[in-house]
Amino acid sequence: DRENLDMMLTWNGQLKHVMARNYSGAPRFCPGYQLSMKVAKEVCAQFTKDLNQWGGFQRDHKKIEGLVKIKTRGYFGKHAAVAYFDFSKDKYCLTEKHHHDEYIGCFDDEELEVIDPNGGRPKTLEEEYNMCPKLVPAMMQTMLRVLAKQVETHSTIGW
Repeated sequence: DRENLDMMLTWNGQLKHVMARNYSGAPRFCPGYQLSMKVAKEVCAQFTKDLNQWGGFQRDHKKIEGLVKIKTRGYFGKHAAVAYFDFSKDKYCLTEKHHHDEYIGCFDDEELEVIDPNGGRPKTLEEEYNMCPKLVPAMMQTMLRVLAKQVETHSTIGW
């Protein structure tokens, strides 16, 4: 949209000469320019196909985020974390409450009940620890034992 975009200096010369394959303006014009532009457009289109269009209108729905309870058959009562809103499906996609790499599926607004809008994904290390309070002390004890063993085997003073 910039009026002087064609004046941009590329590795091969001014962009307007590269695009036009003008050998006098860009003697080292890029033979793959047209192909690379087509590939870049297709890649961008593929990765952004589920995103809302710029300036487009979203459907009228409430924003759901955080920790939710699923109210539909098959998953009834299951707690999950909202990962993202899929615009092509017009649904919220969820992951496991504590295992965010485990995908559950996508659900309509009516199928979800918000439990904690700030919950779901930890934002700090302390929140991560609080999600697994029984696991942290055991991990810390294991780490301290390993560390003590390393100090004991590598120490010249001894204990």
